[in-house]
Order: sequence, then C-alpha cells, then structure tokens
Amino acid sequence: MASALNTLAQIVMYGVACVGLLWLFEQVWRDGWKLVKRTYYGIGHRQLLRVSEGFRGRQVTQLPWWMGWHDHFETLLQATLKRPHRDAVSRFIVGSVTVAVIVGVLTSVVTHNPFYALIMFLLAVVTPYGVLHIRRYHLSIRNSYDIGTLLSVIVPEYRKQHGSMLHTLQATVESLPPSPIRRAVARLTDRLTEYTTPDDARRALDRFVKELGTTWAAQLASDIEHALLDGVDVEYSLALLHKEFQEIEDARKAQNLARIDTLLISCVPFLMWPVMMVLFYLFVSRNIFQYQFATNTGFTWFLLTLIATLGSFIIGITFYKPKQDV
Repeated sequence: MASALNTLAQIVMYGVACVGLLWLFEQVWRDGWKLVKRTYYGIGHRQLLRVSEGFRGRQVTQLPWWMGWHDHFETLLQATLKRPHRDAVSRFIVGSVTVAVIVGVLTSVVTHNPFYALIMFLLAVVTPYGVLHIRRYHLSIRNSYDIGTLLSVIVPEYRKQHGSMLHTLQATVESLPPSPIRRAVARLTDRLTEYTTPDDARRALDRFVKELGTTWAAQLASDIEHALLDGVDVEYSLALLHKEFQEIEDARKAQNLARIDTLLISCVPFLMWPVMMVLFYLFVSRNIFQYQFATNTGFTWFLLTLIATLGSFIIGITFYKPKQDV
C-alpha cells in the first residue's frame, strides 16, 4: 500500500511538472516548427524570401567534417563568451572530457556500478555543451531586440561613409555600446578586412548570422554581401530593414511582448507541489510525508523533484521574453 501510494504521488507530481515544462518551452518548439515550415514548405515572410534569394542562396564551400566541428564549437564559444581565448575550442573539449572522466571514476568508486559511471560520464560531457546552447539561445533573444540599435546606427553611417560598407562597419563598431552584437560586428569587421576570396567573406557573414541567431542578422548579412561583393548601393534596403524592425517592435509592444503567462507557468511547480502534498495528506493518507521523507526511494524522488522545480523556475526567468524575429 505504501509503495503504491508513493508511486501514485510521484506520477501526479511529475505529470504536473512535465506539463509545466512543455508549456514553459512553448516559444522554443513554436520557433522550431516555424523553421521547419519555412524550410520544407516555403511558408515565411516576404523579408525571409528576399534573404533566401540573396545571402542564403549563395552556397558557401563546405569545410571538411573535422573543420566543420571546430568551426561549430568556435562559433558557439564566441557567441557566448565575452573574450574567448585563442585556443578556446581545445580547452573546452579537454576540460569537458577531463571533468567527465573524474565524475565517471568517482561514480564508479562510490556505486561500484559501471553503468552508473557511464551515465554520469556522458551527462558530464554533454552538460557544458548544453549549457552553452541554452546561453546562446538566451543571447539570441536579447540580440533580436538589441539589433534595432545596430540598424539605427548602421543606416546613417552608411550614408556618411558614401556607400563604403567596410568603413561603415568599422564606424558602427565604435558607435555601438558594449553588447554581444558589438562583439559580433567587431569580429565580422576583422574577418571582412582580411578576406581574400568571396567565399571567405560569405563564410564570415554566415558565422555572423549564427552568432547572433536571429533572422534580422540574416537580412543584414544579405545587404552587407551585396554592398561588399557586388558593389550594390543598399542604402534603401538598410533603411527598409530598419523600418520593418520598428514596425514589428511597435506591434509586439502592443501585444504585451513580455509574455507574463510564460513567466507565471514557471512558478506553477512551486505552487502545485506543496498543494498536492497537502491534498494527499488530507484525502489519501496521513502518512504521505513519511513515505516521501522517511524512505530512501521517496526522498530520492523528492530531491529530483526539487531540482526539476528549481530548474523550471530558472529557465522561466531566463526565457520568458520571446524572440523578436520576423
């Protein structure tokens, strides 16, 4: 009876936690579904179609797979760290593997179970990579708002520099406040200053788009490419892009862009967990707290529930603001 009651309590509480987690990540899977529709069914905005015909339509020469992985890690680290070391990729990989080996060995010594040791090793390996991905997504949300500052600076600078895109980017970096976008534009400017072939320039622009993680960056990269490589005057296109951003920003402000509902759902586990415990105590069994805290299985699941609850709250605080993309 005690085991069945403990299992029932766990099922109910974790069912609530899972529903809250799905609701919490609503914006993430909605963004993913929109990306699938744009990619495979051609559903998207006219602005994205314009970008697809321009920047995205130019095929960049693919790097060998080992260089592709290095480029991926380098882009991820540059997008998430303020001042990544020159050997940041190798340091990150060696550090992650070293910590994972130590965790795996300690788990094996404590539990004497190689399966648990392997699981802990794999978790320790992928956790830093996953944390960086979460941080990059969080920064991409910030970039989708801060890029308005970039557009407001680059348009008048382009006029002031008489259509010289490289000088425009250099002047823009000096005018931007410290932010992830400023660092990304500075790296882009350095790469475009040193590029030798059009393919090098397109690869630099592709990395710029990946670092910012927003479709506004893709459209801006399209204009930069046309101005730099094709010699096209993109003043009107940049001004139109800035106008489109302002219109979408104004429209979403009117729709309560902060999405307080997503923030509130992160607090649901804090409220539902103690409420469910009290309800079980009043209507099911007076021994519910003993089952939860006085048994090894119950206390283990209590700790896991506590971690999941705190994690959902932290994630809710981090991602309650949706990405402002077209």
